[in-house]
Amino acid sequence: MKWYKSICTFIFVLTLYECVSFSLLLKNEALQYGCLRESRLRNSIPFGHSV
Repeated sequence: MKWYKSICTFIFVLTLYECVSFSLLLKNEALQYGCLRESRLRNSIPFGHSV
């Protein structure tokens, strides 16, 4: 039964890692999108046209 337990632990850790990395990826993309949008708005203000 020991190998069964270790397999379960391995799968659990793998799933946890995937969830964490996925959420980090989403957060990173959101941050990049926010920075892009902010710089776009800042660039469009002097010219007076909206993006």
